[in-house]
Amino acid sequence: MKRIHHPVQWAIVLGVELVCIAEWCARPSAQWPAIVLSAAQCVLIALAPIRPRVVFVIALVCDASMTMLYTDTAATPIYALVTVIGFLAYQTNNATTFAALCAASIAQLLETAAGGASGGRALVAFLVTFVFAALLGSALRWREQFVANQHAAQVASIRLRDSEKAIRAANEIHSAVTNQMSSIARIAQRQIRLGLDGDQQPWAMINDAATEALSNTHRAIEYLRQVDGDTTSEKDPSYEDLVKGITRMLEEDGGNLRALGFSGSVTTQTDTPVKLSADKQHLILTLLHEIHTNIVRHAPHGCHYELSVLLTRQGVEVTQINPLAAHESATDLPVGRYGLHGLQQDFSAYGGTLSAECEGDMWVVFAFLPADGEEIS
Repeated sequence: MKRIHHPVQWAIVLGVELVCIAEWCARPSAQWPAIVLSAAQCVLIALAPIRPRVVFVIALVCDASMTMLYTDTAATPIYALVTVIGFLAYQTNNATTFAALCAASIAQLLETAAGGASGGRALVAFLVTFVFAALLGSALRWREQFVANQHAAQVASIRLRDSEKAIRAANEIHSAVTNQMSSIARIAQRQIRLGLDGDQQPWAMINDAATEALSNTHRAIEYLRQVDGDTTSEKDPSYEDLVKGITRMLEEDGGNLRALGFSGSVTTQTDTPVKLSADKQHLILTLLHEIHTNIVRHAPHGCHYELSVLLTRQGVEVTQINPLAAHESATDLPVGRYGLHGLQQDFSAYGGTLSAECEGDMWVVFAFLPADGEEIS
């Protein structure tokens, strides 16, 4: 049910309550039914913004009861009815508002026909007041709906522009990257077929790297070309998919490091099932690839590195250590939008941590990504 929290709501309630109290003071009543029903009317006015439907029914009963019990003293029972009609019109819909107007009008007509109207009650004035309260509440509701529709249209327009930019970016990537990567792969494959060099392993590594990069680029292009950008219907990969991805990443990137002369000690613990969304699993695999890339770029040639990947029910923990090259400065995360610096922001967004720092002459990377439902808010 719709609720309003604007201070004007309580200003209206307070104003009507003060009018009721003022009229009671002007025409006090010693009859206990009048006292009880007048107090009930004040309570109904206060509850009108919270439960307008229930309050409307009770207000009709109170109005009829007060009309039959007394005619010349206490507060007019119409205040609660007018207030609740206004809030009912604001919080519900046109059909409910019209039904409430009809019910209130019929009740007033029956009271007048039965001769229960006191002090020459102006029936027409009451009906006009009902209509005015209903129109005021409906007008506020229509205005909020108009503003909400405008906001939704602006959001849709922004999403459309973002989708168009993504499609243009995908086309630019396709034109600028895929052709060159395909050429590199074809050159490497041609050298392997010709067999002119004695050692074909470097060409095989170039071919594998170019082919893998080409596949990753195509996947990125397809993702960017999803105009609606809605991936909520896609099923999250399973725990087994995560283990397979980690194993494949360690084998491929570790093999490339060994071929370049590096040696490493890799420890994995993947026996405990952990629940991670597709985005989190992709983030872990991206981190592992970035770690291997940084070893090639920054670690001393042929050095020994250590890598640990632990899966627990709380999440995934990754630790990597390698010696620092002589030219590497003892600074924190590399400055830039991508690499470990960008991944650190992604980990933080999911409630995880990622640190990379120098400890003596060693470069230490530690990361923890919580499992789904384990995030610390």
